[in-house]
Amino acid sequence: MSVLALASAAPTCDAKRTDSLRALSEGMKHYAEGRRSQALGDFTEATVIDETNDLAHYYTGLVALHQFKDMGAARRHLKKAVELDPQQVEYQYQYAAILQADGAHKSALAHLRTALTHNPKHGQVKYRIGVSLRATGESQLAAQSLDEAIRLAPRFDKAYVELGDLYLGAGFRPEAVQVLANCTQNAPSSAECQNEYGRALMATGQRVGAIQAFAQALNRQPDHLGALFNMGMAQRDEGDLAEAEAYLKQYLAGADRRLEADRVSAAEQVVSGMAATQ
Repeated sequence: MSVLALASAAPTCDAKRTDSLRALSEGMKHYAEGRRSQALGDFTEATVIDETNDLAHYYTGLVALHQFKDMGAARRHLKKAVELDPQQVEYQYQYAAILQADGAHKSALAHLRTALTHNPKHGQVKYRIGVSLRATGESQLAAQSLDEAIRLAPRFDKAYVELGDLYLGAGFRPEAVQVLANCTQNAPSSAECQNEYGRALMATGQRVGAIQAFAQALNRQPDHLGALFNMGMAQRDEGDLAEAEAYLKQYLAGADRRLEADRVSAAEQVVSGMAATQ
């Protein structure tokens, strides 16, 4: 069902709800036109006019999160949407994503399992359950959930990437290579699949294949920081220092030094070491 259809299906039993739905519709129109700030204002107004308008809270939360990175507003409005209509799978799913970002994985699991009761074949819910199970130390159950996510949503790259990373971390390198090879086949436009496939190949000593995978990732997304870093390190190991330096400098130019401190430090050491030998 489209967004507009959802709005039209909402109850219109009083003037407040009618006015709230009108503001919600304006927000949808402005969002479609690319006027994100105006849309957020409209959605927020819809929640103020009628605080029981669950759909208005849902879209306010989504826009606040994905367009403005306002975690506080997203958390507040998505939580309200869930409280107003806990049977809506997408409300539960999006609020669980916020909880996961907060590190509240046990709470996230509760919401995701509620979502699953209403749609047992939701592959992305299964993926997020796998993420939280892994974060809480339940690696075997996490792998099972991620495998189910792949079966239910075979083109959803994040499930392959999470499962491949889990296998790599557990030392199951051939299994990681297979999962991520499947990812490149089933989600061929995904730069992340190619990058993680390259990581798995590097872990099994297949450097040439890894470099090819990193190149494929950068063909799909030239500013992919993980692929830039991995390509730089692989080229260094291959002995092509000029290529290594170029990739690592590009990585450093875009990296968030606070969030990627270890990789930034490793890249800086390689680049400064190259400079010292010139």
